[in-house]
Amino acid sequence: MVRRTRRVGGKISTEDSYYLISLALSTGAQVLARAVCSRWSVENELRWLLDVGFREDDCQVRKDNAPANLACVRRMALTPLKQETGKKLGIQGKRRRAGWDTH
Repeated sequence: MVRRTRRVGGKISTEDSYYLISLALSTGAQVLARAVCSRWSVENELRWLLDVGFREDDCQVRKDNAPANLACVRRMALTPLKQETGKKLGIQGKRRRAGWDTH
């Protein structure tokens, strides 16, 4: 269990998070903290890439399964964009360049 405490202004809030891991019971707290932080950094990086590169937060698709389907397509499109190293461009620039390509 990880307990996070946050203070905003004069208000303090606490949140408990539970993680399933395959590490030995004798694993130290520092190793566990590093694992939790690295997991969140990966999640935050993906969220940032999707929001900035695909403007996901601005999307107004809300009906039926369309939001989940579109999220899946975005994640599939993100992989080759991250692997493309020909030009030093951001995700938006790589998307734009791919859209202009006629080959």
